[in-house]
Amino acid sequence: MLATTGPNEGWFEAVVTEAHDDLLKLRWLAWPDEPLFVRKITQVGLLPHGMK
Repeated sequence: MLATTGPNEGWFEAVVTEAHDDLLKLRWLAWPDEPLFVRKITQVGLLPHGMK
């Protein structure tokens, strides 16, 4: 999963910790100690299977 913090920021890998309807609770893969954050499913990008 890829997520960003804003329109002028880069996209970084995130891990889904919870999913409810169209909302995802995520944590940054590279920064696991950062607080969890929420994005709508339309606000994230998918990595192709096997990519890391």
